[in-house]
Amino acid sequence: MSDQVQSELTKSFASAGQVAQQHPHYADQIVEAARRSFLHGDDWAYAVGLAAIGLGAMLIFFMYPHRDAERELLGRYYAEDSASAATERASGPGA
Repeated sequence: MSDQVQSELTKSFASAGQVAQQHPHYADQIVEAARRSFLHGDDWAYAVGLAAIGLGAMLIFFMYPHRDAERELLGRYYAEDSASAATERASGPGA
């Protein structure tokens, strides 16, 4: 958590405490509402994080080649690079 986020959270709870001091009849309710609000935001952050992880996993699974296809692709690249290097060697440096 960055220092700025931590500062904002501290300010948020501090302002809830100040409002609770100004209205002592509702102090428990104000502090409880601030706590619930923070935890509600926490739940949303976890949900968004899990969704991002799930979408990332699906992207990798469906968009990137599987093991056999990747090995075939790497073999093709190697063959192309080897052929290109052989052509360069055959033509010589002065050609």
